[in-house]
Amino acid sequence: DVFAKYIYLSNTNVIDAVLGAAIANQLPGPPICLYLIGPPGSGKTELLNGLEGYRRTYHPSKITPNTLMSGYVEKGDKHRGPKSENDHSLLVRLTKEGKNILVFKDFTTILAMPHETRQTIIGQFREIADGRYVGDSGFGKEGHIEWRGKMAIMAGVTSAIDELGSVNSILGERFLCFRMHGEPLNEVYNRVLESTVDLETMHKEFEVVIHDYMLPFDMDCTEVPIDPEINEQLKHLAAFIAHART
Repeated sequence: DVFAKYIYLSNTNVIDAVLGAAIANQLPGPPICLYLIGPPGSGKTELLNGLEGYRRTYHPSKITPNTLMSGYVEKGDKHRGPKSENDHSLLVRLTKEGKNILVFKDFTTILAMPHETRQTIIGQFREIADGRYVGDSGFGKEGHIEWRGKMAIMAGVTSAIDELGSVNSILGERFLCFRMHGEPLNEVYNRVLESTVDLETMHKEFEVVIHDYMLPFDMDCTEVPIDPEINEQLKHLAAFIAHART
């Protein structure tokens, strides 16, 4: 087990959650967004960094309110928005490249942004998760920008997100949450000391193993028929969730 060689995880279900969400996002339907919620040192960053080996993911180093939909087009082009071949907005470009998962290894940095900036970005995430983004780049009628598509968000974050009710009220219902408990520090330290390779080698091995695992699923999948008995159970589960949200 490549992951067990480098990081201590008392609950390896988190690996299934990350890879399962990545695979699910190649199926028809709305995007599957995922939070890995855990303290520093729980391994969430390493797991998410490993997804760089999967070609359908994009890992922004930083983000501003203008990162995803800038409205920028080539000089001299009078047509703006995703319908234009010259639109260089990141979200449009990623969709054209077949990438449909944004990965943020440290979502906590977004939570620490000034309130107005943070709320703007969180609002964009909400619209993206819903499959449509409409905005204005400030260039008059030609500055109208619009995107339609499927883009999931996977992020690592600390429990600080639980303290921000405004973020949870906007994004909470759109995200699955996997809570990672703090691992025994002595086990974490021992695993680090036992490793004889540098971080770059570790990251490369993570990327390779995830790439190889995801390769059979790297295709546009058709909808899988659901067994009638399972479908009936899902109906009851959906009814329970809807009632729990009221």
